[in-house]
Amino acid sequence: MRDRRGSYGVRCVYFIKPVGGRGPIKIGVSQTPQTRLVTMNACSPVQLELITTIEGGETLERRFHAAFADQHIRNEWFSWSEELACVIALIKADLFDVECLPAPVSLIAKRVMPRAAIEAGRMVRILNGLAKKGVKIPEDVAAATSTYGLPPHVVAARRKTVADFVALHRGA
Repeated sequence: MRDRRGSYGVRCVYFIKPVGGRGPIKIGVSQTPQTRLVTMNACSPVQLELITTIEGGETLERRFHAAFADQHIRNEWFSWSEELACVIALIKADLFDVECLPAPVSLIAKRVMPRAAIEAGRMVRILNGLAKKGVKIPEDVAAATSTYGLPPHVVAARRKTVADFVALHRGA
């Protein structure tokens, strides 16, 4: 079995961003972050730079992803924030304590199922507010909530939530 550290060195979480910009910032993991940077620059329309690295593998990477889940844009890219900038500065100064990070999260799971639950919860609160004001909820409201370009199972979860709401309030 191959040593997890590989032949090039220790696995580390890296932070990459466009040169001269604040973000977006990529949080990834590699044994050779400099080589990863060269590869990414070959495909990028803008020049990228390696901001910093911290020793750790996929679990640490997913913990960083969890910490900045609200800034998640797509794949491993995150919007710039004061908090993310502060964490990067602490890593650069070798003062960051990884124990302050939350449990690991999968970006795929974060962007699909929890988003559906959040959106469905918002829709229920909106519809509840309308019902309290005496607004009649149209029966086709489920169709109106499916225009966000989400995966079919997410749209189905939202439709079911709205349909359940409408069914509950029809008898009231």
